[in-house]
Amino acid sequence: MARSAGDWTCAAARADARALPFAGAFDLAVSFGALGHFLPAERPGLLAGVYRALRPGGVFAFPIAAPPPVASRWYWTLAGFDLVMRVRNELWRPPFVMYYRTCPLHAVRDDLTASGFAVSTVPLTTLGRREDGSPHYRLVLARKGTP
Repeated sequence: MARSAGDWTCAAARADARALPFAGAFDLAVSFGALGHFLPAERPGLLAGVYRALRPGGVFAFPIAAPPPVASRWYWTLAGFDLVMRVRNELWRPPFVMYYRTCPLHAVRDDLTASGFAVSTVPLTTLGRREDGSPHYRLVLARKGTP
């Protein structure tokens, strides 16, 4: 569906993220929580597809949470959930991939850079700050270079 807003035209597209059929089709791609549904080994292929789908100068944008402190209840809750999902996926088919701790910012930044993106982040301070003053969330902006 395409809508025009002044000089902007917006379109939504739906496709399997592991096999995007687009090439140079979009100025913006977004993700909200989907990276936890891909194993780290799948990220390079996924990001290469997003890179191909964007026009030169296009941006892949998504929020990413700061990791909780190791001593926090939240850290151990997420670690426990990931462990339960791994056990579940060994015992039950088909697997359901949903892990909370498989895409830390440093690893995602490395994968984006390896895919050709220039990566920056913007603190999302309106979503709160941690005790050390750092933001709970950042907006990752991965820009496809221009030829």
